Amino acid sequence: KVAGYAGSAIRIQTNIAGTDTSDSYIINTNDPCSDPDQWTGGVPFSQQPTAITGYYRYNLSGNDTALLIVIFRKNGVHIGDNYFPIRGTGSQSTWTSFSFPVTCAGVPDSIIFAAASSNKISNQGIQNGSFIELDNLAFAGTTQAFPIGDFENWTAKSYDNASGWVSWGVGV
Repeated sequence: KVAGYAGSAIRIQTNIAGTDTSDSYIINTNDPCSDPDQWTGGVPFSQQPTAITGYYRYNLSGNDTALLIVIFRKNGVHIGDNYFPIRGTGSQSTWTSFSFPVTCAGVPDSIIFAAASSNKISNQGIQNGSFIELDNLAFAGTTQAFPIGDFENWTAKSYDNASGWVSWGVGV
């Protein structure tokens, strides 16, 4: 959680410790470990948008590339897979608006949205400390709100870590 364009936003950051790279991403599905072509679930959405919009800030070191993914589904079948690599020339330190056209073969019944601070699909150029921050996600061409795209509501959680140990992920 970070201060956003308006209110709160989300920060996704790549962390590398030795030869171990964290999978730093967000996704609104129950099936995040499978291939993106197989993802199921998502959230209800019943209009056909023309673009995904929002605001971002980023710092992408070297040749690192952040990634946004928007998948449209109808009756359990993918009807639109949209991949947007965010390849900066270093740092975008102020909130900047974006708009990427999306394609969808018909009106969906659900969407899956994912974002990553590095492109783990290609595994190229991944750098420690690369990050992307997102806020006010929306769809253009619809009257239906992007599900929870403002990142204003958060659930506080705490995790226990054994003394002298570091835990990556959900804790112990």
